[in-house]
Amino acid sequence: MSGLEFRSALFGYIVLACADVYFRAAPSDSRFEWLRRLSRWQSVLFVTASVATLLAVGVGILGMFLFLTWGAVIFMVGVLVAEIGNAVLFRGGTRTRLASAVNYLLPMYEASLVYLVFFGPARQLFQ
Repeated sequence: MSGLEFRSALFGYIVLACADVYFRAAPSDSRFEWLRRLSRWQSVLFVTASVATLLAVGVGILGMFLFLTWGAVIFMVGVLVAEIGNAVLFRGGTRTRLASAVNYLLPMYEASLVYLVFFGPARQLFQ
């Protein structure tokens, strides 16, 4: 796998992640109701954890774009935290078929990127 092919796959992930953010439910959705009941310090903790996870994924993507192994590790940890948090905290709600499809494709795409970096043909780029 060439560097251009891997960077293209990474760009595809960025597009899919942006589509996932775009198709998320509006804040008036019932999945977000529990956020309004948080105390001040719980809200600060939630926002801090969310920003830290977002930064970890962003730094990981940038590191993988530059073919740095530590970037792939940070990406993997950040994505794992984000997916677990998404599954635990934002259950339920209604979604369109397209939003559901994007929501199911994103973890598979993330897993395929991790596979490519650590076990697949892109492994040679990160050594």
